[in-house]
Amino acid sequence: MPLVWLLVGAFALGVVLTLLLFFPAALRQRWQLWRARREVARLSRQQLMTPETH
Repeated sequence: MPLVWLLVGAFALGVVLTLLLFFPAALRQRWQLWRARREVARLSRQQLMTPETH
């Protein structure tokens, strides 16, 4: 029985380490994507608001 708990603990530790290594990078990438998209929306809105026709 203790061997099973050791395997479960090692698996859980691996999962936690993988999440700690992978999750911040994914969050940073998503934050950069969202910020870039917001910047593009702001720039396009500025271009729409500037009167280029007259």
